[in-house]
This record gives sequence, structure tokens and C-alpha cells, in this order.
Amino acid sequence: MHKVCFWLLGQCDCENPSAITKAQIAQWESEGIVKYLGFSSDVRGIIAQSSCIVLPSFYKEGVPRILLEAMSMGKPIITTNVSGCKECAKPPFENLKNFTLSANAILIPPKDSHTLYQACAYLAQKPLKALHLGQNAREYVIARFEISHIITHYKNALLSLVAQNAQRESTDSTQCQKISQSHQSQNVEYARKAEAKRDLSQRDDMINGIESTDSNKSQKPKLAFISNTTQGMLNFRLEVLIALQNMGYEIHILAPLFENSKNPKDTQDTTNTTSPQLNNAGKRLLEYDFNLHNIAIDSKGLNPLRDTKSMFEIYRLLRGLRPQMVFNYTIKPVIYGSFASNMLKIPNIAVITGLGYVFIGNGLKKRLLRTLVCGMYKIALKKTAQVWFLNPDDKAEFLARKIIAPNRAFLLDSEGVDTEFFHPNFKVESKEFKTESNADFSRDSKEPFIFLLAARMLWDKGVGEFVEAARMLKNELENTAANKGGGIEIRFYLLGALNAQNPSAITREQIAQWESEGVIKYLGFSSDVREIIAQSSCIVLPSYREGVPMSLLEAMSMGKPIITSNAPGCKEVVTQGYNGFLCDTKSAQSLYLAMRLMIALSKEQRAILGANSRKLATARYNKQKIIAHYKNALKTTLNKSP
Repeated sequence: MHKVCFWLLGQCDCENPSAITKAQIAQWESEGIVKYLGFSSDVRGIIAQSSCIVLPSFYKEGVPRILLEAMSMGKPIITTNVSGCKECAKPPFENLKNFTLSANAILIPPKDSHTLYQACAYLAQKPLKALHLGQNAREYVIARFEISHIITHYKNALLSLVAQNAQRESTDSTQCQKISQSHQSQNVEYARKAEAKRDLSQRDDMINGIESTDSNKSQKPKLAFISNTTQGMLNFRLEVLIALQNMGYEIHILAPLFENSKNPKDTQDTTNTTSPQLNNAGKRLLEYDFNLHNIAIDSKGLNPLRDTKSMFEIYRLLRGLRPQMVFNYTIKPVIYGSFASNMLKIPNIAVITGLGYVFIGNGLKKRLLRTLVCGMYKIALKKTAQVWFLNPDDKAEFLARKIIAPNRAFLLDSEGVDTEFFHPNFKVESKEFKTESNADFSRDSKEPFIFLLAARMLWDKGVGEFVEAARMLKNELENTAANKGGGIEIRFYLLGALNAQNPSAITREQIAQWESEGVIKYLGFSSDVREIIAQSSCIVLPSYREGVPMSLLEAMSMGKPIITSNAPGCKEVVTQGYNGFLCDTKSAQSLYLAMRLMIALSKEQRAILGANSRKLATARYNKQKIIAHYKNALKTTLNKSP
């Protein structure tokens, strides 16, 4: 038998309660048992050199990506007979000793090292068998897990739902006609068939957003979108709204419409209004002929009377509109909008754009508030058709707390980015301009290296860690070549609006203090960030938790390398060393090291990272993919509704 080697590949996760320490791994290596390869951003070379990939996880996985990658590269696998792992094994199954042999894998019981030893020994002694299992693995991953087959599955399910709905409508109509007009059975039967056919055609038109030639605007199918800001609808969902409007839907947006949160008592439809009180985002949305409805939502407040009033406002508006579907975004609109929609029996979808500050920290107040919010989610989402999550961690949190059933939880790869609008070839009109805060942003002939953090000015966004890391880098550079690192000047910029209402808000005074120290430069808010991103060298966001941060997607789309935290929503957009670097959450030291590493790269190496960012943005986060997701959800959900 040939020599057998055992390798470990993966990142240490010291913050996890189940983490294996580096000291433990070093001890295993010193004993000659294993070789630890650390972390790799591209595992293909290591998989290619391996004879078998082993994952004896006893945690209930989704479907482990590493096993699918190994199977796709024609490798046999050894894994546990637990949810998520066992799905990677292809039938037929044969029981051997204490383990199960499948066409491409060996399944072992969880937490059973002796059986794992037997499985490894079995394949080590049968290299031809291992080769055969690997060939089957490649065939199986193409047959079952290739994306085109998943899409076909959705289409087939949709066709089945449409057929079932048509049959149900036909049956119901027949019964009603027999009861009410049995004495005219022959004529009624003819009329019933014609009417059923006409009703079905009209329903299909409604689902597909198609108007008949004699319909007017009031007869269009309506879609309602509820959010705590018009800015979010404009920045994150405009392309979706336009695409659905072009399908023939009448778009209604329910959100606070007026400046400074001073919403008038009158919450009537503001379509075609030119009121100077309307906020800028609302004015922009009106340009697209969307219908706007004002609601008063205190997104961060805890006043139960005010929140109850908000819920009744939403209920009243939805009752009058009677839309075919409601989409709810952010915490309070999701809770109150979903509850109101379900009370009115209107199909609705909740989009969890992030769990927010309530799920950050473990203080007593946070734990109590988290328990309250989870209870409200559970009640509000009880009859909601689908719940969309922007990252798997948020989805896992909801499922672990049993807020929703697994069959109603869906992953949406962010809210998408317009990869043509945010393009690497964006032409900078001026290398010196001013933002709304009148702060200068310029790049002189020295071409400084610029780190940019683009986000709302909140502690939870990691702004404090960014400033501290900048301070550490500046201090280091001062001790070298007169503020020069590698022959270039380093600058640190903050870009984003102040948000005094948020409990995590950073005050204007604090930012002014940082500026007076010469640590950072605050650029204020910009309605078009492309010019600033284009002139930046690296985009940084050390946030504590996100849905999927739009600022990073925009930067990636423009071909910029990024640094972000190993936190839910952020870690999904970075492949370590491929398009940027990850840092530990709430660690200025870790961020400093990542920024230091970025500076140490050559210009050519950073260009490669930026190009890879662009590839990821176009392949995974393109806005058109998100629009397609909305369209499919509309068809599926409307066909299921009574």
C-alpha cells in the first residue's frame, strides 16, 4: 500500500465556541499525524493533488460546498450520514462493515473515529475503487447540482402550479353553475366553459403583468412595496421597480416621504404632487410614474403607540389598494407590513435586508429586545408566502429560532448592483471636486494610496476600527520615511451620511475631532459615489453585521479591491486573496494588518484583485439576476394564492 498522508485545509476560527486552537493543530503536526495547510482562496490545486476529500461533520450542513467542489473535480468523498452531507452521496447504497458505500462516497456515523479509520483504510487499499467513485462523483454533481438543472426544476414546478390552479378554478366554477342554474344545464355548461377559459386567460395576464387592449390604468395589477425609507427604494430597488412596471404592473411605494421625519397627518396618495416637503428620493421616484403613499415609521424608536399607529396606517392603505402582492423591507415594515397583508389575505414576501443592531451584542437590553423582535417576527410571518434573506447567516438565525418554516426561507444574492452604471471604465470628470459637505477630495500628481470607507456614520459599521487602524498606520509611517509608505502617501476617507436617530450613530463632533487630529478626512454624503470610488485605491467596510453591503458591491463592480470583516453579509463578497482581504470583526489590529497587506501589494497585484472583484460582481450580483428572482417569485406565489 502506498504512503498515506493526512492534510488539514481551512481557516482557524478562534471566536467560535467549537474552535480548535492553533496550539492543538501545532501539537498534531509535531506528532507527525497531520500537515496543516492553512487557508487557501483557491482550493483547486490542493483538491487535484488529493486522493479523497473527507468531511466528518456532525453539524447539520446545508450542502457542504467543499464536497461539491471535490466531486466536480472527480474526487471520491468520505462524509457523515447527517443532513446536508448525506445528500452528496449517490445511490445505490451498500452496507460494508460499519459504514455505507455509495456510488461516489462513503457515509459514516457522526462522531465515530473508528469507522472513519475503517473508511480511510478501505479507500487507501483500493485505489482503483477510489478512481471509480471519483468518476461517479463528477457525473453526479453535473446531474444533480449543476445550476441549469436547478433552474429547470423551478420552471417545472411553476408549470405544475399553473396547471393545478387552472384545474381548481374549472372545478369550482362547474360546481357553482350546477347549483345555481341546473335547469339550463346545456346552455350554462357552454357558457361556463367560455367564462372559465376567459377567466383563466385574464388570470394568466395578471400574473404575467400583461394588460388586455381595453384595460386602463386602474385595471392594471398592483404591486405594493413597503420600506422605512424612500432612499432605500431608490438606491437598492429602482431597477427592480422599473422592470416590474415594464411588465405591466402598477407600482405603489409605502414609505416616509417627507424631510426630517416630519410627516404630515395626511397620508393620502402623493402621486403627481410637487410639494417642496417631499424628500429628494421621493421626487426621483415620482419621475418614474410610481405611486407614493406616505406612512409614518419611526425606524429606531420603541414607542408602542406610535408603532401601532404605523401598522394601522399600512393596513388602511393596503385595504384600499388591494394589491396582488406586497413586498416588505427592513425590520418594522416587514413586521407590520406582513401582519397587515396577512390580515387582509394579500400574498406577501418579506425581504430581510439584514438583522440590524438588535442582533449585535449580548447585553441584557439587547437580549430582551432580540427576544421581543423574534416573537413579533414569528407572529407576523406566520402566513407570509416567502421570506428572502441576503446571506445564509441571517437565514440560519431565523431557522434556528424557529421563526419560519424552512420551506419558506429563500436566499437572494444581495439586492444586486447595476454593473453597467458602476463600471471600471467610468470617466472621472474632475480630479478635484466637492461633495455635499463641501469637503475637498483630490488626487494630486503624487497619486496617494486612498482607503475609502463608504457607509452611514455608525459605530456598527466599524468606523471606529477604521479610524484606529488609520491611526496605527500613520504612526508606523511617521517612524519610517516621513509619512511615506513604499514611496506613496496614504490617505483615509470617510464617505456617508450622519444618522443621529440611530442608537449607534457617530456624532458630528466626534468626526470633527478625528479630522482635527489629521487621521481621516470626512467627505460627507454624495448622491453619486462613482467619482469617489473611481479615485480610491481600496474600499474598506469593517462592519459588525450586514445584509449584503451595497457599497462593497458598487466598489467591486467598478473593479476595486476590498477589505471587509469576517461578519455575516460581508464575508460572502470576499474570497480571501482573490478580490480582497478579510479582517476580524471589531478588531482594529486585524484591520490594520489587512490594510498593511494591501499597501504592500504591487500596483499590478492590486489590479488583479480589482479585476477579480469585477468578475464576482458581474457573475453573482448583477441586478438582472435579482430582477429574474422577483419575476419568478411573482409567478409562483400568485399561482398559489386562492
